[in-house]
Amino acid sequence: MQCNNPISAEFRSKLQQELTTTCQTCSMPDTLTEILTRAIDDWLHERPILQGAATPDCTHEVIAAQTRIGWSGVFKGLLSKKWKKFLEYEYEKQEQPHSFTASRTLALLLNTIWSSSLQLWSNHLDNIHQPDIAGPSPDKLQDMKVQIRTLHAMKPLVLAAHRDQYFHHDLETYLETATFNQMKTYILNYSPAIHTSIRTAQTLVGPSILTFPGFHRSRRLDPQTRNQTLHGQREEPIHHKHSRWKSSAAPKFRAFFTPHPQPQTNPFPLSPTGNPE
Repeated sequence: MQCNNPISAEFRSKLQQELTTTCQTCSMPDTLTEILTRAIDDWLHERPILQGAATPDCTHEVIAAQTRIGWSGVFKGLLSKKWKKFLEYEYEKQEQPHSFTASRTLALLLNTIWSSSLQLWSNHLDNIHQPDIAGPSPDKLQDMKVQIRTLHAMKPLVLAAHRDQYFHHDLETYLETATFNQMKTYILNYSPAIHTSIRTAQTLVGPSILTFPGFHRSRRLDPQTRNQTLHGQREEPIHHKHSRWKSSAAPKFRAFFTPHPQPQTNPFPLSPTGNPE
């Protein structure tokens, strides 16, 4: 509504004409018509509201009430109740009879604003989606394909859940069959999503094990070199822990379970004199 797009500029111009026509149809006082159309036009052009405009004292309360709500609220149907009270007062002073009430007039004004806003959106969509009769230039089409290939090269960097959602399974087939508008739409929609997913994935990556205290990476050595490095030059290799345990513990287990012969006693012990007793 407020941008410099030619479609938006046309919308602003037509809206002023349509609002003026609606106000005149509803026998709205000229003073109030001027205030309403001027204030809306100031907001659409991002100017100070009613700056330098001569406003009657009786309208100051209406202007202040709508300013507190915000003039952008007019496009959302957020009108101050002061509008209705002021219109009712003005209609009572009019001598010519008419069938309009304050509520009906405000409803018609909102209907005019909303109809114009919907037409603006429809014109905007028609403009961005209209077919290109001449077709894109080969250089522009090739640039689109390069951008899509660049995005697909980022597939390993995104979150795992997005790798099947954001990328085509057969990229080359897509580039051969997709139209220029389809590729343009893909870049506009998925490029921000892909970069957001990459930033999210980078925040979820934990620290490497190499950064933990006490971790030390050393070069793997063969057993003979390791023995020489740790214990100097030795001809006999050092046994592994289980080998030392086995060689030292095995004899003890055998000795424990091996039966030992008991000493035989003489059933006929000798007397101190050497004769059997």
